[in-house]
Amino acid sequence: DVLYNFQSFWDGAQKKVQAEIKDVYVKAAQIGAEQAMEEAQLLGLKVDPHEMPETPYLKSLQKDLDKQMDDMEEAFVEAIRSSFGRGDVVAADKRRSREERKEFADQVASRMSERIARAVASMSHRAKMSASVAAQRGMSDGHMLTYKKADLPDAVWKKVWLANFTNNSPCPTCTALHGIVVDLDDEFPAPAGSGLAVYGDLSGPPRHPNCKCRLVIFPEIGGAVAFTTDKASPDKLK
Repeated sequence: DVLYNFQSFWDGAQKKVQAEIKDVYVKAAQIGAEQAMEEAQLLGLKVDPHEMPETPYLKSLQKDLDKQMDDMEEAFVEAIRSSFGRGDVVAADKRRSREERKEFADQVASRMSERIARAVASMSHRAKMSASVAAQRGMSDGHMLTYKKADLPDAVWKKVWLANFTNNSPCPTCTALHGIVVDLDDEFPAPAGSGLAVYGDLSGPPRHPNCKCRLVIFPEIGGAVAFTTDKASPDKLK
């Protein structure tokens, strides 16, 4: 019963977390798209209305979160079986007093309670990190999709990765990406040796949870920057 109830709880929580992660991503993408539409209108660009599709990035993020939670569930189930296995041995030992058996049962229950609390806390932490990542990437994807729809003849749309140097220095991984320019449909190169997973692709920020990096999107016409959607000029970013 304990195992069944725990697994039912965990499966339900896992589905709820995944649904909330997707909702966060979609809402952030809509906000990013709306901001980009406003920018485009100020720049005199025509952009056709569009919907945000479910991207490979979101699927990869959800798949990774699923695996982490499945691994946590497996470890916890094994702990339950191990604890109850030891409890059965004690309960079957007729030489032990009733008080000793009760004391052992209370110890098992206490350990189980602690493990449940740690598992729920870990799941909550991972869910928050995934939500943070989903929100920022949704914003980036919303911007990118909007400018892909912009009507600007002969333009080659580019994007530049900007690390945040406002307060503290960014991490070495983000610093290595700062100022890199690629075509709008291309991925940024993942710096070697960082050890950080790339969820699906590296088309834009975030590079990791709580990442403060952002994109600036701009068109080139005839090899020259036509204008930029940011105060910083792309040729002065490095």
